[in-house]
Amino acid sequence: MAKSCSHSQPRKWYGFFGILFEHLTGRQADTVTQSRFHTLSYCIEHGELHEESMALMTFTLALQRVFCAAGVTDFSVRDLIDPKPTRLVRIMSGAINFIRFRDVRTEVFDKKKEELERRRYIYDHVLKENAELKKTLAAKREDHGVQMVTMKQLQEQNDVISTRLQELHKQREVIQKGLAEAKKELSERNAANDQLRVNILTAQAEGDKLSQRIVQSPERVKVEQEQAKNRILALRCEVAENQTRLLELQRREKDTTDKQQNAEKAVRLLRDITNDKLLEVEKEIACLRDSRHDMHTKQQSLMSKQENQKQVLTSRQDKLSKQDLKYHNKKANLQEQIAQLSHLKEKLQASSCESEKMRVIQEKERLQEEVKRLTMKLEKSIENANGLYFEIIQQVDKMNVDVANGISEFRQLMTE
Repeated sequence: MAKSCSHSQPRKWYGFFGILFEHLTGRQADTVTQSRFHTLSYCIEHGELHEESMALMTFTLALQRVFCAAGVTDFSVRDLIDPKPTRLVRIMSGAINFIRFRDVRTEVFDKKKEELERRRYIYDHVLKENAELKKTLAAKREDHGVQMVTMKQLQEQNDVISTRLQELHKQREVIQKGLAEAKKELSERNAANDQLRVNILTAQAEGDKLSQRIVQSPERVKVEQEQAKNRILALRCEVAENQTRLLELQRREKDTTDKQQNAEKAVRLLRDITNDKLLEVEKEIACLRDSRHDMHTKQQSLMSKQENQKQVLTSRQDKLSKQDLKYHNKKANLQEQIAQLSHLKEKLQASSCESEKMRVIQEKERLQEEVKRLTMKLEKSIENANGLYFEIIQQVDKMNVDVANGISEFRQLMTE
């Protein structure tokens, strides 16, 4: 590589940098420069006059970003138009070390990226399930509102039935009062009839006595007989009238009794219907309360599990971010050590003093040992980070299983 770098041909190295850029980024240099030139042409007046210089500058900016990631932070346009061997050696050393490091760690980072995407998909799926559960809960609340309206209607019907029952009770009291009055009047009529029978018997007895006491005055007898007959006829008419009224009272008593029995039957029927309705309403209220309580309990449990999962996931992500930051810091230190080593290597190549060479070789060996130690420490940190990451995965898997079980139980409860 040192031999190739000694021939600093700008055109050759410009093409080589383009190939290196495509290898590192997966994009062609011409595509990048053309897209940026197309964007900048709208901002610069007479941009076609600056096409060549703008292409060089945009390509330089793209290479600066790439080589900055490789530890070469001072790449400039001079390295393209007038490349120096020492600069080329340093730039190529940084690029080679970056490619080696990337090839070794790309698989690890790809796996972690895939795991992160999978966890993100699971998290989004859990959020979607949570949204569906909220919709189901809202629907259940709406159904609960409809059931409350139905209960209110049943309560209104119950109030109407209770009012009707009170009216029937009042009617029964009126009927019972009329029946008592009719019985009282019937008793009075029966007493009057008995008195009339006594009077008739008394009149007949007096007639018999008068017949036995017939005197010589037939005219007087006839007058008394006529008077007796008239009294008897009057008494018989009164008896017939009393019997007619008695029959009428008996008929009214029977009608009143029938009405009372019908009213009592209606009252018992309404009472039974009201009791049945009240029992049904109480059962529905109890079922709704139990369902609402179970639903609230399940919702609180799911929300608690989800909140715990979010807290654990946030904590694990913070730990992972800290490990990643620590890893990048160590990586930067390692790249700085490598850059120092490359710089010493350049000094070694430029120096002709043997003692300086020995000192540089010793420094190089020391730095190599330091790099080896840092590499081992870095690998150990990566291993710890992987262990922590897998622990996070296990915790998240466990929480996802718990949430899925809770969702299944909640759906089963909603189905029931």
